[in-house]
Amino acid sequence: LHSFPTRRSSYLSLVSGVVHNSNTWNNGPLVGVTVTSGDQTTTTDLNGFYKFDKVNVQNNHAVVKFSKDGYASVVRSIAYEAGTPVRLDASMKKAQTQNVNATSASSIIVGDYYGQVKVDFEGGFTANGTEYTGSVTAEAVYLDPDNDSFASEMPGDLSAIRIDQSAAQLISWGMVSVDLKGDQGQKLEMAPGKKATLTFPVPDKFKNEAAPATIPLWSFNETTGLWEEEGVATFNGTNYVGEVSHFSWHNLDSPELTAHLKVTVKDKNGNLLSNVPIDIDGS
Repeated sequence: LHSFPTRRSSYLSLVSGVVHNSNTWNNGPLVGVTVTSGDQTTTTDLNGFYKFDKVNVQNNHAVVKFSKDGYASVVRSIAYEAGTPVRLDASMKKAQTQNVNATSASSIIVGDYYGQVKVDFEGGFTANGTEYTGSVTAEAVYLDPDNDSFASEMPGDLSAIRIDQSAAQLISWGMVSVDLKGDQGQKLEMAPGKKATLTFPVPDKFKNEAAPATIPLWSFNETTGLWEEEGVATFNGTNYVGEVSHFSWHNLDSPELTAHLKVTVKDKNGNLLSNVPIDIDGS
């Protein structure tokens, strides 16, 4: 077990990867993605490939942001050891655009027939701290942990900080991102005192287990690359329901003890293989 420092930044050499399009049948490369890390910026090429000679490191994690119009922006992070080149791939999903009532209660459904999250708004929004009454658009994405692309679509690497500042490794029950925009494309926030209710389904991978009465809710800190505990969702017999007072990426996760695994991958003849993705429960 260990605790993460509040913030620590440095630079490392050579981080590279490929950005994939989750909306294509073959998860093909995504061209023209803006990739940012610290003060470094580049763009993916025709093969979806990007490369940095140096990258921002926070809390011993390389932190990289991926953004493209029409897609949900995502910040990926990966544990880093000094002097070791890092392969960091990402998959991006197109955001679902829906209208939200600015002044009264309204709801949106995010996802597809494989899994959906319901978001209930009370109404009441601000733009730069000022009351906003124009049209409101929600650009939203739901990530289903049953999906094979989940590990490369999600923000971070499921490393987290609990309310008591202890470290945790998460097992996700689903994630949702909601980006609220006004009629001029300006970023909106829920007005002070207002909350939204998130209703998460139980993923298929957990349906044969006894459902916990409550599961913590987490939000993603794009600066540190870590998930931060900030609430709780309660099981109502079918779904998990919890409230949030702001929007970024939110995650329904069971916290587990942290462990560090070193995996060596070889072919059948014992030859070492490089750049092989390893997915252990989304990490």
